[in-house]
Amino acid sequence: MNKALIIAVATTSLIVMTATDAFAWERHGTVTGSGGYSRSVTGSGSCSGGSCNNSRQVTGPGGYSRTRQGQVSSNPDGGWTRNGTITRRNGNQVNYEGSGSCSGGNCTYGGSRTGPYGTTTHSGGISR
Repeated sequence: MNKALIIAVATTSLIVMTATDAFAWERHGTVTGSGGYSRSVTGSGSCSGGSCNNSRQVTGPGGYSRTRQGQVSSNPDGGWTRNGTITRRNGNQVNYEGSGSCSGGNCTYGGSRTGPYGTTTHSGGISR
């Protein structure tokens, strides 16, 4: 009887842990630039099912504030995609998107940002 109960509890716990792979995070800090100006940084996010949502706000001298909200998702082939929006203090928005993949210790990535002044692209690689 006790052995059957222990197995049933262990199996139920394993099923619950597998079904709830979500987690959340927060971060808070201060960044000081070369000019001695400090900026506070706060962020939060959550992940579930191979996708993470995140939000970050940076506030600097004079009330300068910038927010970023986005999402990063993993692909079945081991790569990732990301997209989101940055809103600057004047209300201008920049939309960004990108993707990348890794294989054998080498990673490549690329993407673009589109805002009120046009589109910029970037790409690169990192090796272990």
